[in-house]
Amino acid sequence: MIVVDKNRFAKIMQYLGLHFPDREIDQNIVEAYFDAPADYDIGEIKKMAKLYVQRGGSFPFVCDPFNHLHT
Repeated sequence: MIVVDKNRFAKIMQYLGLHFPDREIDQNIVEAYFDAPADYDIGEIKKMAKLYVQRGGSFPFVCDPFNHLHT
């Protein structure tokens, strides 16, 4: 991802927050999570988030780059 992807990334984080309402998504959370998946394209992040909503049991940890979802 690159800096111009930050707004799209924030929307993806809000999407995750809607599906895992136990986690409040604020600017600090978006900032903390933005750097973790830096090796991924924003389109890949969006696909992985949708897949995570289907398979994940709780809001993803910042250290989880969703690698286990590539099946």
